[in-house]
Amino acid sequence: MWRALKNGLPTMDVLARRGLNVDFICPRCGEAPETVTHMALQCKEARLLWKLSPLRLDSQVANCSLMEWGEEFGKKCKMKGAWELAMMVVWQSWRARNLWVFERKTVDPVVQCANMLGILGEYEVACTRDQPPSEPPTQVLTRWQPPLVGRAKLNIDAAVTAEGQVGLGMVVRDHVGDVLMSAGESGCENLTVKHAEAKAVMFGLRYAFDAGCRALEVETNCQALATLLQAKSREISATQVLVNDILNLAKQFTYCSFGFNRRSCNSVAHSMAQAALHFEETLVWMEDCPPVVTPLVLADKILCE
Repeated sequence: MWRALKNGLPTMDVLARRGLNVDFICPRCGEAPETVTHMALQCKEARLLWKLSPLRLDSQVANCSLMEWGEEFGKKCKMKGAWELAMMVVWQSWRARNLWVFERKTVDPVVQCANMLGILGEYEVACTRDQPPSEPPTQVLTRWQPPLVGRAKLNIDAAVTAEGQVGLGMVVRDHVGDVLMSAGESGCENLTVKHAEAKAVMFGLRYAFDAGCRALEVETNCQALATLLQAKSREISATQVLVNDILNLAKQFTYCSFGFNRRSCNSVAHSMAQAALHFEETLVWMEDCPPVVTPLVLADKILCE
């Protein structure tokens, strides 16, 4: 990544400038000189990868180096782990480019996204490996796991903007990873992230119940909320009141458990919440999901097979 930021990767344009007898046009799209910026951001193959990734970026830029783009990206994007994910997208673009140039092989962008999420999950585990555990060690999952046969899994997430816009997203999948339903809605409320996540749980539970789901494994990537839902702690707050309502609703199910998982295991619900920020009304899909979410659903299925 450092070589890319310093314009040091041997792209066709760089090689031509060094005096080598090569065609400086991008070998993948054939539409422009293959500079480092073009390879990483402007090539249509790279742009597709950026759009399919959880970042959901249109990476088209003009008269801007990769270093300058990275500085602006760092200022504007506050999503946790965004910089690590951006580095992975650039690396995957460079890797796919080399496979085409040297081996004439193409890589499915959905598979590329799956690889990125898997590697990032392993990176998260490596970062915490040397930290002393606060309780007996348990298996740390880095990829979405399907529910047990006979149950469905509800993943939820909330997106909160600085302007007070809130997007709630939910997706219910079966034991093979197929979508049973998905939904999203937006609103304008000044909420903490934890309270917004709790609203997403209530939102997801209500729609899952109405759709006929009765045995449900519920997952959130907000550990503080998971602790409240598991009754491991209590607090005096509006969030606790909402948690109490959630637990009362959970009693209507024949089975309902609450668990925490990392962001890498929750990319589909995260993408739903981001998309929901732009919904003008509550939208529900039965046995389907929005097109922007489909690649991540497929990636989860590939990784759990």
